Amino acid sequence: MQQVVWPYFSDEITKPRIVLVRPFQAAADVDVADLNGASDTAARLGVQLREVQEARSATAALDRWNLALEGLDEIEHECPSETAAPDSGEVGRQCVAVARAFMSAIPRSVVAPDVMELPTGGIGFEWRHGGDKILTISVYDDGRLVFASIEKGIRQEHGTEIFRGELPRQLLATLRANFPALENTKQPTA
Repeated sequence: MQQVVWPYFSDEITKPRIVLVRPFQAAADVDVADLNGASDTAARLGVQLREVQEARSATAALDRWNLALEGLDEIEHECPSETAAPDSGEVGRQCVAVARAFMSAIPRSVVAPDVMELPTGGIGFEWRHGGDKILTISVYDDGRLVFASIEKGIRQEHGTEIFRGELPRQLLATLRANFPALENTKQPTA
């Protein structure tokens, strides 16, 4: 991409600055760190850019959570009955209700999961970080949570827990440590 040189004069006329402008680059995509040493006006613009970037990040995270909820809505819409027959492979509305409660217990300080219907009659929640960290949690209508985490192709932890309105400590710790939301990547909440 060709860069355009644009002369910029700071508040002190005697100190001209050269600013490189990248054509067609949205202001919110500018790296605020590039503004170090700039004039007061540029520093104020840097603060405003930072606010725009934070708002965009928060909006993107909210959009992912909304998509996950829409996934649950679609699964519920396709439910044939309140409860599915054992070993039918179908998801009943009771399972969707447990999955909604489970999803509401997930702190928003972690990335929203992908949500899917499972052939075993449960609802799957999956988190991925790059290509090397994966956590899957399967939720069933009786409150069972079946989970497994994999890092670099090696299973780290797995097991079954019962969901009782809040996330089991082990799963909560794994989520917070490995799948923080973008705005929390520098310092995950404990």
